[in-house]
Amino acid sequence: MTPLTQALLPTSTNQMRRKVFILHGLGGIGKTQLSVEFTRKYQGSYSAVFWIDGSSKERLRRSIADFASRLPQHQLSEGSRNYSRNRTADVDKVVEDVLKWLSQPSNNQWLLIFDNVDRESSVPSRDPEAFDVKEYFPIADQGSILITSRLASLWQLGTDMKLEPVNEVQGESILENSLGRLTEGSLELVNLLQGLPLAINQAGSYMRKTGTNVSEYIELYNQAWARLMEKQHLSTLREDADRSILTTWTLSFNSLRLQSEDATNLLMLWAFLDNGDLWYKLLAPALDLAIADEVPRWFARCAGDKLEFKECIGLLLEYSFIDAKTGSSSFSMHSVLHHWCFHTFEENKATMSWLALIIVASAVPSETVLHYSLIQRRLLPHCDHVYSMLQRYLQDAFKNREYLPSLSRACYQLGYLYSDQGKMKEAEDMYLRALAGKEKAWGPEHTSTLRTVNNLGLLYSDQGKMKEAEDMYLRVLVGYEKAWGPEHTSTLDTINNLGILYKNQGKMKEAENMYLRALAGKEKAWGPEHKQTLDTRYNLGLLYKERSMFGKAVLQFKYVVQGYTKLLGPEHSETVEALNQLENCEVD
Repeated sequence: MTPLTQALLPTSTNQMRRKVFILHGLGGIGKTQLSVEFTRKYQGSYSAVFWIDGSSKERLRRSIADFASRLPQHQLSEGSRNYSRNRTADVDKVVEDVLKWLSQPSNNQWLLIFDNVDRESSVPSRDPEAFDVKEYFPIADQGSILITSRLASLWQLGTDMKLEPVNEVQGESILENSLGRLTEGSLELVNLLQGLPLAINQAGSYMRKTGTNVSEYIELYNQAWARLMEKQHLSTLREDADRSILTTWTLSFNSLRLQSEDATNLLMLWAFLDNGDLWYKLLAPALDLAIADEVPRWFARCAGDKLEFKECIGLLLEYSFIDAKTGSSSFSMHSVLHHWCFHTFEENKATMSWLALIIVASAVPSETVLHYSLIQRRLLPHCDHVYSMLQRYLQDAFKNREYLPSLSRACYQLGYLYSDQGKMKEAEDMYLRALAGKEKAWGPEHTSTLRTVNNLGLLYSDQGKMKEAEDMYLRVLVGYEKAWGPEHTSTLDTINNLGILYKNQGKMKEAENMYLRALAGKEKAWGPEHKQTLDTRYNLGLLYKERSMFGKAVLQFKYVVQGYTKLLGPEHSETVEALNQLENCEVD
């Protein structure tokens, strides 16, 4: 750890100059673990420590934006403050704000860790998730930056160190910790596994769990390696070290499969979700009654019984397939193992992709759920992972009427999450998939189909695609009037949305007609003092103000201020804003 401390710790002589250290080496060599140990030991030397997921451009941006919630809110723009509360701001703007904060002259003793930067590219790349890591350095020449990567080419960014395999003494120590003891032949095994910490730890866990001795393990290892070498897809492995790690995993996996079908299937399923964060309540909502009969029995057991889930997780921990996150009930899997799992399980990729989609979609919370935005943020990496597999493995499933209803509902939920998280392209894609599926499953006038059309209208409106939004709203309006009648609350909400859209288009007369129609319906349905009714009246007041019809605007705002004061209180932000609008109109 000495090179890291020498290069990165703040000192009185170099604290005003940026310090960059690149820790590179094979996957599974221990780069992340060494960085974690350094952070734990020296975090008190820094004013702040920020850990960034550098495995893709999207995750890197989200990681940096997430820091906004940890920064002094008065030093951030309104958009960044909103992002820390409800994720509505432009992510790039929030990233810019965070990097500006890190560049403040008095703020020079922070540590940034860019972990798993394996898709870095300083030149244009075909990989849409590749990025130039330098673009995400704060502008000011200050602070400390640690980068972990498989890419030796990053040495040019600062001081670098290639993390080599551990020596024999270190390897035996890792094996002793994993196995619980040192045994005859330990040194031979450490050398066979080429000093790779991940492989040594995996071997020790296997032997401890199965009661296998070192000589037996070496024999099994050599047999498994020979079988692996016969498989064509392993010819792409870059290093013998890769094969060493994969062989140890193969042995452990075969043993796990004999011991527990449920734990084996959970590990396989995990390959189709994000590797960084798995918890029980991610799985449990998928047993919703609407799809309970469709999921595999092993999953119903695992997701339906927390004790069964814990038993499966316990086995995966014992074999060192996963790690428990300190201080939480969450678990993670090494990225190299996650990759191996996905490419090892050639069978049932479509089924597992479908199940992963259902799981993530079922876990998406509504706005009424406490801390729903935080839950959405936690789900987003899983959502991205599932989204990337839709095109490859689920195209045929959309042609199967048996799966079409659940797939359509799932795509709708992912569209909802993406829309809330500001990922408009992905949201549109999911809503369009949901719409096509629902039209085929239930017909174009079914209320579930119309809800999807409505959300597309909202999405297009947010994107400024006014013509597309209007087409969606008009279709929904006709459908809702036919299904529920002209005075149903869903019909009235659509009328109100059309009013907002027309106002934004400058179609003031059409907007007024929509608002008046919505207002009359809401007063009849909910009463004049209901929040929904008052909101429409507020929109009408804004319309009159913009048209310089101040007398009419004052009448609306007076009613709204009185209603909001009674309903929300005099100091609520909406009450205060309505009062400001009233005072502005009275002055004018």
